[in-house]
Amino acid sequence: MKTNAVAEIQGLYGPVTISELLLQKIWLRQDFSDARLRTVDGQRLRVRRVGDWNRLEGPDFLGAEVEVGGERLCGDVEVHFYQRDWHAHGHHRNPAFGRVILHVVLFPPGHSEPQARRSDGTRLPTIVLLAHLHDDIEAHASREWERGVRDLFDRAAPWLAQQPSIRSRRLIDLGHRRWRQKLRYAETRLHEGSASEVLHRACLEVMGYRRNRGPMSNLGYRFPLETFVDPRLSPEKLHKNVTGWRHSGIRPANHPVTRLRQYREVVRRSPRWPDALLRDAAALPQDRLQLDEVLSGDGVSGRIRWVRAWSKAVDAELFGGCIGGPRRHTLWCDAFWPLLAVVHRRDFFGRWFLGVPGDYPDALRHFLRQTQMLGPRRPPCPNGYFQGALQHFLEEGY
Repeated sequence: MKTNAVAEIQGLYGPVTISELLLQKIWLRQDFSDARLRTVDGQRLRVRRVGDWNRLEGPDFLGAEVEVGGERLCGDVEVHFYQRDWHAHGHHRNPAFGRVILHVVLFPPGHSEPQARRSDGTRLPTIVLLAHLHDDIEAHASREWERGVRDLFDRAAPWLAQQPSIRSRRLIDLGHRRWRQKLRYAETRLHEGSASEVLHRACLEVMGYRRNRGPMSNLGYRFPLETFVDPRLSPEKLHKNVTGWRHSGIRPANHPVTRLRQYREVVRRSPRWPDALLRDAAALPQDRLQLDEVLSGDGVSGRIRWVRAWSKAVDAELFGGCIGGPRRHTLWCDAFWPLLAVVHRRDFFGRWFLGVPGDYPDALRHFLRQTQMLGPRRPPCPNGYFQGALQHFLEEGY
């Protein structure tokens, strides 16, 4: 059987780990726009048949049919994250890949990356999917979770075969892995500007939800925090200053103009809210979370209540209830705690782990119930368990 290669990419709220299996599913379902599909050297490409998905050794799809520059080609297709993976995996020396007619990659190749060639030296046409996906890659992963809800019991079975303490330890380890990814991403972002401006941009991105994260991010870069207090710059004008908005299928409460109005109200109430947040967080002591505390439950419920009460009080002071519900919790989980930890060089993992879960696919909640980590007789399920389950799903390619 093949190994399931993984890569760390920039996802919705920072880096996530995805598997090559997900890319294969995207190709299998043709879950991308083919209207302007071209090879890296500019030839028009049409997919006539995606091929049969091969989960054994050899190319990923067998018996495919494509047209490249008007020429009909029949053979196999190989899917990778990067063009260089073809050589890294030794396919250029392997006769088993001698019938490959198309190399499908997620990311554009760099100038120094070798071209994909078969063992006989024939150069392969290569297409890059990233610019043609219907949604960002983490959103594709999210849909995989939703499609797989019915199979969650099978996925939970190996977990249920383990002792509850081992299940908890595994989720904590996975959650800590995700926390470290968020810290690395926060460090990268803080090189782009002041901590206040980075918090401003991060808040806008989270308020953009999955479909409008990109345009909201562009707004944050184009319009610094101080411009949002200008009454002449209305949410409607801000909306018109950026392209790429997605409105179809969005509930009215999540419309980007509605979210921009909410953020304008935040800035009106607290023009320097990032500075106030940084000041409040600077007064917090270190809060190292011990693994045994979570496993035994000793004092954890009390700490959960304290962490959630503190963030709720800060929200009331700075935001005045303008941002509520799961979106408020997502701000803390995916933007505030990682950035505050890096800025102040404090160990805020415990506060992040014990916080209220934000927006998550229903599949994660079902999975935690199936593995008996979430239920009516258990203490409040912390954010860290959801983050650990999310990391598990991403790494396994669900």
